[in-house]
Amino acid sequence: MVFNQGKTTLLKYYMSMAKQKIDLKFLSVVLLGAVTTLVLTPWINVDALVVPKVIIVFCGAMVFLPLVVLNGKYFFQHWRLKMLFFLAIWMVIQMLFVIFLNSAPIEQQVFGKTSRGLGFLMEVSILIFILFTSRYIRFQHLHYLINGLVISTIITSVYSILQRFGLDLFTWYSRTNGIIGTLGNPNFQSALAAIAIVPATTYLRHKGLKPKVLALILCSVLAYTIYICQSTQGYILVSISIVVNLLIYLWYQSKQTFIGSLFIIIPVTIYSILGMFNIGLFSNFLHKESVTSRGEFFRTAIAGANDNPIFGVGLDSFGDVSQFYKNVNDSAGINEFTDSAHNYFLQYAVTGGYPLAILYLLLTLLTLGSFFVLQKRIGEFSFKLSAIFSAWMGFQAQSLISPGSIPIILWGSIFSGSIIGLSVLGIQEGEIQIKSLNSLFKPSSYFLLFFGLLLIYPYFNADRLQLKSLITRDAFLAVKSSKMYPEAVLRYSQIGVKLLESGLPDQALEVGRAAVKFNPNAVSAWALILANKSAPLEERKNAQKEILRLDPFNDEIRRIEFPSNDQ
Repeated sequence: MVFNQGKTTLLKYYMSMAKQKIDLKFLSVVLLGAVTTLVLTPWINVDALVVPKVIIVFCGAMVFLPLVVLNGKYFFQHWRLKMLFFLAIWMVIQMLFVIFLNSAPIEQQVFGKTSRGLGFLMEVSILIFILFTSRYIRFQHLHYLINGLVISTIITSVYSILQRFGLDLFTWYSRTNGIIGTLGNPNFQSALAAIAIVPATTYLRHKGLKPKVLALILCSVLAYTIYICQSTQGYILVSISIVVNLLIYLWYQSKQTFIGSLFIIIPVTIYSILGMFNIGLFSNFLHKESVTSRGEFFRTAIAGANDNPIFGVGLDSFGDVSQFYKNVNDSAGINEFTDSAHNYFLQYAVTGGYPLAILYLLLTLLTLGSFFVLQKRIGEFSFKLSAIFSAWMGFQAQSLISPGSIPIILWGSIFSGSIIGLSVLGIQEGEIQIKSLNSLFKPSSYFLLFFGLLLIYPYFNADRLQLKSLITRDAFLAVKSSKMYPEAVLRYSQIGVKLLESGLPDQALEVGRAAVKFNPNAVSAWALILANKSAPLEERKNAQKEILRLDPFNDEIRRIEFPSNDQ
């Protein structure tokens, strides 16, 4: 029996399953998404908003991996599942080639750069989350997915509001407006709030006055968060999410109204895009210096990708080449240093080669196509499904104009897995066989969790000891922690600068030398030697030469002159 025949729709089939016991496996995905969004450890770590998130996502993926492997046959029951499975495998293979076939430090590629954490471990973990979600998602689970997203976003939004009024519990160093929530950046915070707004409106569909009042309060908190973050991308993302949700609704209500709305939406969209580039009606509101800088980032990433088309420059290693691939005009412009292309597709292209970017594009298109297939078979407007898709579209919009944020990427992967997984359920009775496992997790899950903790502990411990050295002002511990596995350029730079500021040039020079040995393509590493007047003259001249090799248009460095008596 095909479920979209006669009066029996796929949606009714799904809803008939709603009284079944909730699968704790999928609920664990939602809980990990919420915990990853909220976790912070400023009393333990320097990189307190990234290190704990990497640990949780990676260890969670290790727990899920055996269940993905044990259900391998499931992914061969439909071509979309099969395509998802092979895209994930090919992406992992491509990333392994990237790691071993370019000059970027392996540790940097595996664990990711400090303050980003988007290395191989995170990328593979995200793919595991997508596969796991696609296996265990059911239509009745959307309620739990929406709750997990909205509740965690509300908590971090309330925290952002407290920061706005100076009521933060912790002291953060930030070059932004100080509103960083639990994501570390006002742009990320506003983006997550924007992504959660449409899902929050689904509470309006509940019976009674209290759910409707709750929905209005939630949406007000999220909207206020976007406002205080002063981030244009928050307004862009929430507009896209609302418009997508509205268009889906109008399609099933009135085709004429749907078409008529396009005559309004399309011109507004065009004028909005022009406004970002300081053209037209909306330029005063939408154009910012950050838009110009993003243009520089995009051009630099494209130049780097064109020069390294197959294997890129190394996972999460764009910062090593971002100054080298700038053209002379951009170097004379804003010339902002960045370690991200501010566009996921370009980031994959420059760091992992065009093959990795194409695979990610195919994964995105697979999710998009899966939604259209699913929506066509349902044949009516579903508030929860449309809300999840609108949130996913908000995530896609964020991916075009912003660096990657672990919580946002994780929620995006859960959305993708949910949409793809739902698109293959109930196609034909018995076609997709679902076998439940007897226990929540298998013994192999606990073994891999233990293995994951062992693998990730040095990453946590090195960052922990760096903070301890800063608190105790222990120079010996600072030098020791800077060289600990896994080494990191930013940790070297932070510790080296602190040692120089503390009047310890010999220790700072030791750190600088270790930094350039670890990554000779890091400008900040050579800068530690150039700025250290205790370094031999020839060594400082060589550092200047190396910086100009990596940043050829840096006239400030070029103008530095060394007195003949400088020792």
